Amino acid sequence: MKIRFKSIILTLWVYLVVCSLSCKETVKQKKNLQSNEKISLRTQKDGNAKSDVYELILERYLKDFSGYIYLGERGQSLFTKLINRQIDSLDFYTKISELDEQIQQNDSLKKTLYIQSVYEENNLDLSNWVALDNNNNDEVAKIETFINKKHKLSLKTLNTKLVNLETYQTDKSNFSGNNEVGRFFFSDIYFSEDNSAFLYFEFICGSKCGEGAVAKLSKKKSNWVIDNLYTIWEN
Repeated sequence: MKIRFKSIILTLWVYLVVCSLSCKETVKQKKNLQSNEKISLRTQKDGNAKSDVYELILERYLKDFSGYIYLGERGQSLFTKLINRQIDSLDFYTKISELDEQIQQNDSLKKTLYIQSVYEENNLDLSNWVALDNNNNDEVAKIETFINKKHKLSLKTLNTKLVNLETYQTDKSNFSGNNEVGRFFFSDIYFSEDNSAFLYFEFICGSKCGEGAVAKLSKKKSNWVIDNLYTIWEN
C-alpha cells in the first residue's frame, strides 16, 4: 500500500514538473511572438511613415508650387485666373476639386511624374539654419549627416493618386512632352525622437522651374504636416 502510494506521489510530481516546464516554454514562446509582432508593427509603421511623408511633399508641390500642372491646361488656366483675380477662391477650388476627382478616377488622364531612384551623396550645409526650429546643434549635425548620405528609393515607397510615377532615365525623361509634370528626388528621411521628420528634396518642373529644399514635418495626431521649408535653391 505504501509502495503504491509513493508511486502515485512520484507520478504526480513528475506530471507537475512536466506541466511547469511546458507552461514556461509556452509563456516564453508567447512573449517572443509578442516581441516579434511589436518589431513587425514598428517596421511597418516606419515604412508607412516614410510613404506618408513622401506623399505629402509630392502633393504639396504638384498642387501649390507647380501651379496645378498635373491637371493639365484647364488646371493651369484656372490657376492663372485666380492669380489675376478673374475668379474668386471659392469658384477656383470648386472647379479644381472637380478636375482633381476626374484625374484620380481615370489613369489615362494622369500625367507622368519621374522619380530619381538614386539620391547621390550631397554636401548640404545647414549652418544657416542652425536652430532648425529649436533643434540643438548636435541634432542639426545628425540631420545634416543623415540627409546628405546616398539613398536608394523604390517607387513602391511612394503613393499618390494624382500622377503616374515612373523611374527617371536621363535618355528618356527630358520633359519634352505635354504629358510630363517633372522630376522629383528625395533624400532618406530623418525621424527625430520628438516625432519630427527632416528630408531634402528637389522638384524640377522645367529649365527654369524648380526648387531644392529641406523640409521639417511633425505628426499631429495621426497626420503629418509640413512645419517649415528651408529653401536651398529656387528657379
